[in-house]
Parts: sequence; structure tokens; C-alpha cells
Amino acid sequence: MSRGYAWAWGAILFVVLAEATWTFGGRAYWRRYVIGFADVPESARRSSHFVAVAFPRLSDSGEPFTMLSGEFEQIVRQLGAQGYISIGLSDIRDFYEEGRPFPPMAVLIALDRDDPSSIALADRALRRARMKALVFVNETRYGTGNIRRHSLTRHAVLDMLRSRAWDFGWFSEKPMPPPADLPGAPVLDGAKDSGWTRDCAKYPFRFGASPLGFNGPDQKLCALRIIRARPERTPEENVRAIDANWPRRRPFFDDFKSGKLSTDWIVDYGVVSGTRDRLAVIPTPRQTGAAVFLNGTDTWSDSVIEFELKKYKSAFWLYTRYNDGHYLRVGAKKGFWKVEEKAAANRPPKTLASWPIGGLPARLTLTLKSDVAIVHINGRLAFRNALELDPRIDTGRVELIAYDTKRKNALGVIDLFRAAPLPEQWVVIDRLPEDFGPGLAERLHEQAVAAHGVSPRWFTVTAAGRLLSTGSQLQFARALSGFNRATLAPMVELPGRAPWLRDPAARARVAQEVAEAADGADISTVNLRVPAGGDAEGAMAFAAQLKARLRASGRRLWATLDGGEPPQAAWARCVDGVLKPVSRPGDDLETLQVYDMEAANAQPAGL
Repeated sequence: MSRGYAWAWGAILFVVLAEATWTFGGRAYWRRYVIGFADVPESARRSSHFVAVAFPRLSDSGEPFTMLSGEFEQIVRQLGAQGYISIGLSDIRDFYEEGRPFPPMAVLIALDRDDPSSIALADRALRRARMKALVFVNETRYGTGNIRRHSLTRHAVLDMLRSRAWDFGWFSEKPMPPPADLPGAPVLDGAKDSGWTRDCAKYPFRFGASPLGFNGPDQKLCALRIIRARPERTPEENVRAIDANWPRRRPFFDDFKSGKLSTDWIVDYGVVSGTRDRLAVIPTPRQTGAAVFLNGTDTWSDSVIEFELKKYKSAFWLYTRYNDGHYLRVGAKKGFWKVEEKAAANRPPKTLASWPIGGLPARLTLTLKSDVAIVHINGRLAFRNALELDPRIDTGRVELIAYDTKRKNALGVIDLFRAAPLPEQWVVIDRLPEDFGPGLAERLHEQAVAAHGVSPRWFTVTAAGRLLSTGSQLQFARALSGFNRATLAPMVELPGRAPWLRDPAARARVAQEVAEAADGADISTVNLRVPAGGDAEGAMAFAAQLKARLRASGRRLWATLDGGEPPQAAWARCVDGVLKPVSRPGDDLETLQVYDMEAANAQPAGL
């Protein structure tokens, strides 16, 4: 054989071997080890929640009931750009069985069927975004219990498993034993008549199609939720719908001027329309009610919610802290404003307050703080005072419901809607009521209703270590905090630098004087104000001694730290809580924001 033929046959053999290597494992290992997946260090795993989203079949031709592959790629790329980390089944099992936390912004991406061309298109997009996914295998018929696939070949499945880029679940609408090919794999319960899968003993790992894809420690492994991405939405709308599953931390506002219901709202049942500058909640002819809830509010507790009721028929309610077992509801029923609570699943609703409706439209504002509810109607306090709540009514979502005992007889129409978690803010009082102008008095009223604490100026500690009274606002602040159910925490102001801050005996004497003053004035909490740029070490040593003195009589110590720098971690050991001033340029009413020391100290470097 000539040298030329030898080179030719060698080249052919090399190409054949390379192709065989690539086909029988090379592609999978390239995906697994070279491309890899976006991930975070183990120390950064601190989340207890994830969102699951199922995608329909992908195509390049725009067939009915499919999503364009380009739009799918836009979605996964945008999720990656926003910090989402894709997770697999092992992450979910590790969390629910062993307590291993999720990465921050964890998302499970799934395909609801195992069409080979769809998986190829999805894998291309996921590869570019360095993400992984789950595919639910569609069953056709059964012999010995093994899956008989009509789509993916066994080789394709093995290749996908080797790549570690794909996990497998299964889907069926008929009762059956779990297939032997997928031991322990999750089932997708996507049909209304497939309630048989909800037996946790038979099917311990299950996803149910849901308007929510948000899952946390309250879910069971056999009752996880998965939201469906909708092909009629734009990629941006689908990403917003996924984002809306996470607990809301920012204020929400909707005046319904967009011409359609936004993705923030999830229709529970009935007909809900967000057009013509209003939201209408109407039952169908066969229903007695209709409901829509605000996504991302399932974990809300303290909040402030406002809506303008334009008209209603029979009963229209705002539900909050609403779950299967309890709720608080405020609304209009048969000519009266009513507040009702349901403390447990086996107890009927209890009426807390009732008031005649003077006329519509009317604006209702509900403020929830711990175990009280404060209702304002058209800016005026309703029911004369705050309403005590059952402590079991703790967390749950925000929902609007129109209801009547008769079919198609309920209606609710609102013009605007605002909602926000109640900010962890305190208000500083440095003057008496007669010194407030009308504008400042109104702002104080608005902030005090939502405030968790009220801090009047009380004492200044001089450089010589003497307590000097700095105001006579204590009595006014006590009345303000009591009326609005806010913590009264008079403020003691430290000097920036002083010799006594470095003297243990002098610090103990000043701490004892402050503790005795708190005892004499029957004050449960003291707010220590520390100026910026001062003797931080001395201030922390004094705070630790004062905290010990106050703790001896069951009192607490907070610290307000001036300046723009993050507080030193050591402050968490010296006081019961840390506050930072909120910058309000041009405003003469100061507010303080609770600083989450635990979250700040848990943040790993580089994230």
C-alpha cells in the first residue's frame, strides 16, 4: 500500500473514531466538563426557596401550541443575566431531605414533554446560558412496568444523563406504578383529573401545575408547584411572570391603564378584567364568586394596602395574610364596611368591626403591624382605633374576592391598587405638637401609622459623662406610639469622643443612670444614638454595658448609627438591633431604617 493510501485510510479512521467518540460520550463530557454550569460556592447557598417553570414543546416554525426556540433562548439568557441559578433534582432532594440550602435565585427549568427536536433546541439555548434542565418523559404503553418511549432513544437518554445537564421525570394522566427506568423521579401532575398522583405514599416526588411556581420549606416534596411559561406571552412578559413569584419587597402600584391585566395578577377563578382604567372582578354565570391575587405575596406579614372601591354588588373583600387556614379580610358588604378574621381552618369568620358606607367611590387603606390592623377610609381612621388580631393570623397572600350566595350576583370594581411590605422604619420626634405645621403634622401621621418604633429625643450624654434632658416630647411620643402600636424607644445621644467612653468605671456609672431613668419612666426600650466618626470602640463598650443593665430588668437596647458606612459586625453583639437614618433631603421629619445585620454579615465576598 502506498504512503498516500495509508494517510487517506488513517484520516478516515481518525474521523470515524472521532465521530464515534463524540457520539458515544464525547459530546456529553464536553457539555459536563468544558462548558459546565453556572453555580455558586457552598458558602453562598443560603436560600430556602426556588421557582419551578415548565416550558411547552419548542420549534423553529411557530407551530400551534409551541414556543419559538429563539424566545426560549431569550428567556433563559435573561434569567441568567438577572442572577438566576438553574438547579436539578438533586438540589431539591437535598433541601427537603437533608436541609441543604439552595443557591440564591434558584430556578428549575423543565420541558413538559420529551420531543427530540424540542430537546435539541432547548439544549442549544441552555448550553449558551450554562444552565441545566429537567424533562418529563411522556409514557405511551406499559408491559412489565418499564417505559416504552416513542420519542427519545435509550442512547439519547444515557447521553443526556452523562452530561449532567438533564434530569428526568415522568408524566401520565392514568394511574400506574412508577416506571422501573426512572426510580425516584418526580411526576408532573398536569391534568385536572389526575388527582391519583397526590398520594404521597405512592408518589413521594411530585410537581403540580399551578399559577405559582414558588416553593419553600412549607411545601412537601410530594406537593411542589410548577408554573407554565405561556407561548402567547413575549419573553419579557414570561420573565416578569417568573420574577413575580418571588416575595415582593418593593411597593406595587397598578392604575390599570395598560389595557390588560398585568402578569403580577393571578386569576384564581371567575372573570377578572384589567381594562378601561379599572379592575373588575366578576363571577361566571355558574359561579357565586370571583378572585384574583397579587403574585409574590404568599409570605407577607406586615404590610400596607390601599385600593379605591368604585362600585360593588353584594360583597367585595380584600383578603390578606390569606392561606388555607386563616385570613384577615376588609371590605364592603350590604352597605357596611367590615373587618373580619378567620383564625383557623375549623373556625368560622369573626367580625371585628362594622361601619356604614357613606358613599362610593371611597379609598380604603389597611395597615398591618404584628397583631393589629389599622383601617383608614378616605384618609380618616375607621372604627375609632386599631383592631386586635388573633396571633395565628400571621402570613399569607393578598387577594381580592367578590362573592354572593347567589350565582352571578357578585361584583367588585376598583380604580387603583397599592401594596407594599411594611418597611421596618422608626420615626424620630424632636418637637411638640404645637410646633408642627399642617404639612409636617400630616406626614408625621402617615409615618407613625406605618412605623414600628417612635423615638423622641430624651437625653444627651455630655463629654463629662453627665445626662442632660434634651426635650419634653416623651409624653406626646408615648401617646403617639400607643395609638399606633409602635415601640416607644426614647433616644440617648452619645458624644463623638469623650474620656469616660474609655473608662470602664465611668461607663458603668453612666449605664446605671440611663437604666435607672428607663426604670423610673417605665420605658421598655432605649435607642442609643452614636455619631459618625467618633470613638466606635468606646461606644460599643458602653453599649454592651448598658445592654446588660437593661436586660437585668427585662428591657432592650437599640442603636442608631449615623454615617454612610455599613455598621461593624461587632455591633450585633452589643445591642438588640441596629438602625440607620433614612436620608430625606429637604424634609424636617427624620426616619430610621432597621439594618439587617444578619443578612449583611452572611453576604459572601464577591456577591
